Amino acid sequence: MVNSNRLSKHHKRPTIVTFLSFVVCLIALVNLTRIIQAISQWPFLTAVFTHAPVYQLVSGCVWVLCSLMLFWSMWFRWRKTPLFIMISSILYSVYFWIDRFVLSATPFDSNWLFILIINGLVLAIIGWSLTRRNTQAFFGEAYGTRTQNR
Repeated sequence: MVNSNRLSKHHKRPTIVTFLSFVVCLIALVNLTRIIQAISQWPFLTAVFTHAPVYQLVSGCVWVLCSLMLFWSMWFRWRKTPLFIMISSILYSVYFWIDRFVLSATPFDSNWLFILIINGLVLAIIGWSLTRRNTQAFFGEAYGTRTQNR
């Protein structure tokens, strides 16, 4: 019979995985910009909020590192990547909402409901895409495409 590890290496990268990789790179770039801006605007940010530059710098570093690790795991097809994608997506959503409510002067502006709906839809699409057979096959048997030897 055929070894599923050998099969999974021949699967072409699914379009949704390529798209998710692109989004992860964009998140890394946005947070890298956040780091650069925190450093370059340090005096201004300190004048506005005393903790703002440190918060911006640390949160930017955390999400750049997380994004790079996620991209690396997607590119090299680490078996735990789908779980890492889902956990990272949920954590980034939680971070977004905490950031919005803690740092925003008006957290409940006119578009918060729209953003909440879009956030839920994005999480649902990510979850759905990770359950697709081609995505599961791409990441290998540890994620559910185990082939039984008979």
